[in-house]
Amino acid sequence: MLALNIVEDGDSVEIPKVGYRDRVELNCQTAYNRSIVEKALRCGCFHCGSTFAGSDVTVWLSECDGEDSACCPFCGEDAVIVGTKRFPLSTALLSILFMEWFPEEYEAAKENFTNAPEYSNRDDYLRKGVPFRYERGEREFVGEVGLWVDSVFSASWNEEFDSLLPVREEELEFADAGGEVSVKACFDDEGCYTCEIKSASGNLLPYAPWSGRDQDLLLDLSNRYGDDLKGLIVDGGFGGRMRLYVEREAEAEMCSRPLDIEIDWMPGWDESQIEKVSKAYSEAMGLE
Repeated sequence: MLALNIVEDGDSVEIPKVGYRDRVELNCQTAYNRSIVEKALRCGCFHCGSTFAGSDVTVWLSECDGEDSACCPFCGEDAVIVGTKRFPLSTALLSILFMEWFPEEYEAAKENFTNAPEYSNRDDYLRKGVPFRYERGEREFVGEVGLWVDSVFSASWNEEFDSLLPVREEELEFADAGGEVSVKACFDDEGCYTCEIKSASGNLLPYAPWSGRDQDLLLDLSNRYGDDLKGLIVDGGFGGRMRLYVEREAEAEMCSRPLDIEIDWMPGWDESQIEKVSKAYSEAMGLE
């Protein structure tokens, strides 16, 4: 088979709102379609995400009750469509149909991938055809943490933790971002825990580790591996996950010891609590 030909949509391409009947109608277009595919300047396969000219199809599935059905020249699947006036062909459309009609393959790829392109939000995810572009390699992971969308909450909670302010639209700009990221967790000069998760293009993402245990793991791994610690966001948004790996192949020197204390991170700590935690951390890390 040929290497996949996934062509990213431009930002101006609208994300189609495809209902159940629409998905069924588009799926029906994959059968008995020789006459429309042969005349089409552009076709697409919602099994692999490739786009191509109708003349590129050379293998046809012989049907006993109608005309032949096209087989994708890239993956061989009979999932070839040309789109409709209401739903013109786009990579975003192919992505949506793939997740609908091949859910097991999609979930398996998402669960086992080791490489994926960067995306800034859900629309970007579909336009870039990320559902088709999960790759598996030899990369070994050193941990996994849960995520939440920190910017939505951190600036909105009051000190009593009993009310929320409305979420600003700009806070959600990267709330579904994913792909490969850089990760750094540490204590700042005031003894407060900080965690920066940045996209490959340098955007600071609004994610924070889900629990105290996740925070401890990120602290330990950041201290061990420094800038070599990277992440792969499996699912963006609230309740997402991030797999952690080390960029370099050589084993990093052990420059720290794992934390032997459990810290329950809560906003509104007074100075004595911060000082106590900071001292305990320094002792655990052998910094004193």
